[in-house]
Order: sequence, then structure tokens, then C-alpha cells
Amino acid sequence: MVSLNWRRLPGQVRPWLPIAGFAAMSAGLLVMATALRGGGSGGGWVFLAMVLTGAGNAFAFSPLMTGVLIRVPVGDAADATGVIVTVNQLALVVGVASFGAIYLNLAGPLPAAPGGAFSSVSAHAEALTCLALAGLAACGGVLAALRRRGEAAVSAGRAVAHRVAEEGELPGPLDAGQAEPVSKQPPWQQRRAGAEGHRRYADDHLVEQSVVGKCPDQIAASG
Repeated sequence: MVSLNWRRLPGQVRPWLPIAGFAAMSAGLLVMATALRGGGSGGGWVFLAMVLTGAGNAFAFSPLMTGVLIRVPVGDAADATGVIVTVNQLALVVGVASFGAIYLNLAGPLPAAPGGAFSSVSAHAEALTCLALAGLAACGGVLAALRRRGEAAVSAGRAVAHRVAEEGELPGPLDAGQAEPVSKQPPWQQRRAGAEGHRRYADDHLVEQSVVGKCPDQIAASG
């Protein structure tokens, strides 16, 4: 349900969904580890942990996959989709094998009859496995935050480049006699500043041409 409706959220919220999703996954796994640590059933806390983990997984996975595929050219979309599906399947296999091995090594061999001391040992092993999964989800949140930071830097660079292209010059430098950067002035004021600059240059050029070739007495007399 979450993965089908996350697009209904405002556009300002969507870039932060992967980070929030990984945070919710980590929180849900921590709640489950705490609820099952004592060997009991966990009660309603287990259901709350499952809801947090599942919703967080959907919030993290769907926007990330959409963000990856939206940058792929249309001609390569089919190949990119196949690669992503294959990588996801391999990740599932590796994850189940790795964390399943952690749980089985901590729990030890299965007893002939359920219950007894194995219940507490199994609960302890499951709690530690959930803690390991929560740490992995936290790492995913850090990577998602770094990705978001990189996207923000790229967006800011594109905005500056677009503004420079519209204004025709880099912002910041001041023309002589101007109280604010030329690029921040209205277009009519920029044109007037440019005309004044050309006029000052022409006057200085004429003065220079009138001075060249004259002796000091002639310069003083003409002045």
C-alpha cells in the first residue's frame, strides 16, 4: 500500500523518503529486538515493529528505484530494469544467507523438542540478528543522506548556471560607481550601466588620442 501511494505525497517530501524509510526500518527492527529479547511473544510490539519495518522498506525502496530508472535513457530502460531486478534478487539471496547464518550460529543446533532453554537462546539470537539488521538499515540511511546531499549540490549548480545564462554574466562583480552587482539589477539598469561604461571608455580613448604626439607645452595649452 505504501509503495503504491508514495507519489501522492508533496514533491518537497519525496526526496527525503528514502532517508525516512531507512530510519523507520531501523526503528522497527530495534523495537522487535527489544520485544523478543526476553523470550516472550512480544505482544503488540511485534506487530508495531513489523508495520514500521514494512512501511520503511517501501518508503526506502520505491523512491530509490524510481530515482535510478528516471535517469536512464529511454533506449536503455529495459536493460537497466533487468540489471536492477537481477541485483535485487542477488541481494535477497545474500541477505537471507548471511543473516540466517548469524541467527543459526547464535542459536546453536535445534533441539529435539521445542521449548525449554532453547527458547531463551533463540530469542537472544533473534534479538542480535535484528540489531545487525537495524545497523545495516542505518548504513542505508547514511548512504541515502549522502545521495540526497549530492543531488542538492547538483541542483544548486544547475540553478546558478541557469541564472548566469539568463543574466549573461557571473553575479558578484561591481561596475565602477555601482552600489550593487550588475547581475542583480533590472535589465534596463544593466543596459544603462553598459552604455555609461562604453561612453566612459570612448571619452578616455579620445583623450588618449588627443594627447599622443603632443609636447607638454601643447598639452598644457590645449588643457
